[in-house]
Amino acid sequence: MLLSALALVLVALPAAWVSITFIAATRAARATTLALFCCVFVSVGLPSCSNSSPQDLLPPEPIGFDRGAPLVAQPLTTEFMLSGVGRGRGQFNGPRVVACDSVKRETYVIDKDARVQRFAEDGTVLAEWTMPKSDRGRPVGATVAPDGSLVVIDTHEHRVLCFTPNGEQLWELGSYGHEVGQFIYPTDVAFAPDGRMFVGEYGGNDRIQVFGPDRTFLYAFGKNGSADGELLRPQALAYDAARDELYVADASNHRIEVFTGDGEFRRAFGGPGRAEGAFMYPFGLVLEIAGVPVTSRSMDDAPTPDTRERTVLVAEHCNHRIQRLDGVTGAVRNVVGGIGRAAGQLKYPWALEPAWIGADGVWRYAVCDHGNSRIQFFVLPVGSERAVKIRDAI
Repeated sequence: MLLSALALVLVALPAAWVSITFIAATRAARATTLALFCCVFVSVGLPSCSNSSPQDLLPPEPIGFDRGAPLVAQPLTTEFMLSGVGRGRGQFNGPRVVACDSVKRETYVIDKDARVQRFAEDGTVLAEWTMPKSDRGRPVGATVAPDGSLVVIDTHEHRVLCFTPNGEQLWELGSYGHEVGQFIYPTDVAFAPDGRMFVGEYGGNDRIQVFGPDRTFLYAFGKNGSADGELLRPQALAYDAARDELYVADASNHRIEVFTGDGEFRRAFGGPGRAEGAFMYPFGLVLEIAGVPVTSRSMDDAPTPDTRERTVLVAEHCNHRIQRLDGVTGAVRNVVGGIGRAAGQLKYPWALEPAWIGADGVWRYAVCDHGNSRIQFFVLPVGSERAVKIRDAI
């Protein structure tokens, strides 16, 4: 009887979700069977890097995984944090989205409760509201638009919404589907100075759709796959107006791909792994030109010819770190983070954003430290240790 139950467990056991019928006749037999099942389940294991929803479970080591020596990450040079686990004002329940207004020096945070909170630079909560619908899931992306409005990627409702800073909805774009202008799990948005809006999506579509200033569909590029120019969960976008290039964090291919603004593939770098220059689910992406981060509120005119250096910051969800790399070759400059709960460490980071320029003329960056339910603000390059202040909501 016991062997029959164990055989049933082994046959019925999928990757992470198990349905078991206990056929043991006695309480003792049931207990023994359950103990054996637990041993089998632990030995098979859940994915070592996963989000909280079943559809986002991530495998521990993808095909082609680089088992080279991992980089030793230095902690972030964290200056302050927005922190506090909970559902109260100024608290977070697994934040997935951070978006910063570099002009007004304000920060938006969206967590797994589908709650949007807007913070002043000193941590004061200026506004909060809940997404109009969230029964199927919560947003995983947002960007402050050039006009200062907040564009939210309402991922599991398959649409893009735009709000005023106080939460008044301005417009809505998209619905579920495979046609142009429709989305399946949109992820992020980036803007061009001419008003074009780039939207990434996954779930089978795995493409970039481009819309005009009036939100009419213009064109799309990319398709599901792993070859050059193909995509598997384009999670984060960054647009280089000077060179008309779109950087894409191709998360499930564990690489960065670069396209022209019209969708022509140019180059890619990365690959799955924990060693130098490799990635494990790049979820956050920031583009820098001559060391200055690009935001939708600060797209500048380019010199001719534009020989300025490009670098990218990449937040890796499953390596718990941020790498800074050459935007052309992918050569690593430095790496910060490392898994942990201390200030300067990360646990399953999601979004990565330029915040604002400090009084010292140095840019601050914000990373959504999802697993620690906090937002860390830090500077690059890594310097001496600084005191970390946790800013309580007011």
